[in-house]
Amino acid sequence: MQKDKQEKLIEIVMGEAITALLDSNDTISGATLANRLKIMLRDETHDERHEAIEMALTEVRNEFASARDPIDATVLAFGQSIPDNSRKH
Repeated sequence: MQKDKQEKLIEIVMGEAITALLDSNDTISGATLANRLKIMLRDETHDERHEAIEMALTEVRNEFASARDPIDATVLAFGQSIPDNSRKH
């Protein structure tokens, strides 16, 4: 896909996610936008739109700390994942 077309599609899916949040009277934040994009990603069947939603979600996560998964924040802060506390006997 051409870069300009891909960037435009990313903007379109981001706009659709924001519109859905506004329509449902949800708060607009990095976290709510990321959650809406995750729902869209799960339901999308078209390959180009699926890729655009993934890229939009990556942009939101990079721009908004509140949109990052808790484990992602730990990895960023400490450079390692949270240890598994389950005991194996």
